[in-house]
Amino acid sequence: MEALQYLGPMKWTAIEVAVSLIVLAILFWWSGVVRYIPNDRLGILEKLWSFRGSVSNGFIALNREAGYQPEIVRGGLHFFMPFQYSMHRANLVTIPQGQIGYVFARDGKPLPPTQTLASNTDADDFQDVRAFLEKGGQKGPQRKILREAPTPSISRNSSCSPPSRSMPLI
Repeated sequence: MEALQYLGPMKWTAIEVAVSLIVLAILFWWSGVVRYIPNDRLGILEKLWSFRGSVSNGFIALNREAGYQPEIVRGGLHFFMPFQYSMHRANLVTIPQGQIGYVFARDGKPLPPTQTLASNTDADDFQDVRAFLEKGGQKGPQRKILREAPTPSISRNSSCSPPSRSMPLI
């Protein structure tokens, strides 16, 4: 305690600057301005608030409303508006050789009662969520399958079980 009494004004200024930099660094990290995604993972963006309101139909926000955004964030360093986005990290799904992946769309037009699999003739690109939904893609199990390759998954749960890999994309 006695040592603190003998600190000069220059040392007190250095302590004040160091403490304020530490507080600013913690606030900067907590605000979510800068996010890092490893290359073997991807990020699912959820907009927490927006002046355009919330999603009115479905749960993917196609018009920049608050809610899950259709674009995924690949590996790297990304910058966002502070306190506006929540980032959900998911594993990059890899379908092993000799296996297939089926897609279950969680958003889109509902299937008619007589239809078991979605027949998306126009909306067949599962990698582009925005185009899939704007072209009238149906939700539920899809007819098209995915071959063996690393594929970005737009889902939090990518639990897979052989002989076919479950890959909920939308």
